[in-house]
Amino acid sequence: MAKEYNIIIVFAVLLLFYFVRNFKYIKYLDKYYFFYFIYLFLLLIKGFYNANFKSYLFYDLVCFSTFFICLIVFRKKCSSVNNSFFLDIYPRAAYIVTIISLLFLLVFISMHGFTMASMEYGRGLDDLKTKLMSPKYFIGSSLFLYPLKSYIKDKIKRLVFDAAIVGYIFFSLAMSSRSTIIIGIMVMIATNINLSYKNINLSLMWNYRFISFILIVIFTILFLYQIPTIASATDYLILRFNEDESFGQTRTEEANDILDGLALSEFLFGKGLGGSNTYWIFESLPNGVNSAHYGWMFLILKGGIFFAVFIYGIIISKIISFSRNKNLIPYAITLFAFLALEYSHTNFNSFYNLSFMCIALAAFTDNVQSLDGDKRITY
Repeated sequence: MAKEYNIIIVFAVLLLFYFVRNFKYIKYLDKYYFFYFIYLFLLLIKGFYNANFKSYLFYDLVCFSTFFICLIVFRKKCSSVNNSFFLDIYPRAAYIVTIISLLFLLVFISMHGFTMASMEYGRGLDDLKTKLMSPKYFIGSSLFLYPLKSYIKDKIKRLVFDAAIVGYIFFSLAMSSRSTIIIGIMVMIATNINLSYKNINLSLMWNYRFISFILIVIFTILFLYQIPTIASATDYLILRFNEDESFGQTRTEEANDILDGLALSEFLFGKGLGGSNTYWIFESLPNGVNSAHYGWMFLILKGGIFFAVFIYGIIISKIISFSRNKNLIPYAITLFAFLALEYSHTNFNSFYNLSFMCIALAAFTDNVQSLDGDKRITY
């Protein structure tokens, strides 16, 4: 414990040094981000005061600091390059990451096979249990990177993004994951609607393209349903939606147990960084778990209702702001995907997912609003 404690102290000092050294870049941030830094520092102190499990405290510090550090780093780097990072560099990087994700998926299937969910055997999770390099994490990036397809003009390269999001949806079907299938389809449809709307001015032509897209999706689903393994996985997915313990029931039970166990001060201000879930089915674990199914419940556990409202308020305000700017709608879709995914599983204890959200949240709005014409990259 003493060793972990020293590591946390060193990390906290380095983090504080970084903020002090880059304090002059605070002017590029909205004021509420500075308030977030102060609040996070108080949650760190509260975590130590409550003697929260040090491993959880350290992990929370890293994840929640990511939320702030990304804002400073990307605002700092992009303040002098006229937003080329968000409109050019990042979409290029997203294309490369998407290719790597697809390669990992193909290599994994070729080496380990793939178990589809089915009516006979339930969810197809056995492939993931002890696989450190599971494609689950890599292909998951497509949910947040797919909207960046809108910045790419080359139609062949767009197909790489299409293949990745289809792979993500297929992977979700194999796992019988209800929320990720729905969100994946919503992101796919929203991105293509935005792309069609940007490129087609005639409403009649736009409606024709949109209707054609929907029909293609419907006929593709009907065709795939004729494959027995796909049909069985789909039937099991439908069963999971309709079974007695339907979507959200057990999650709500967990949230109610957590809320019942919190004192008023903890409900308002949380348990601090490292605060653990020692309720519901986790009450017998010595240190509980550093997780909660509902994202809002996880935030309340750490920083209270004020923390949850504050963070979700930032994300929602940016979604609204980006939606009003045609050049930033893809980032609005990315933030929506992150927020929607929070309903089934929190993302604030996933450093991987959190990074994509933070980059999207840091997108500049000041200069981008003055950009004219089609700014999609043409490589």
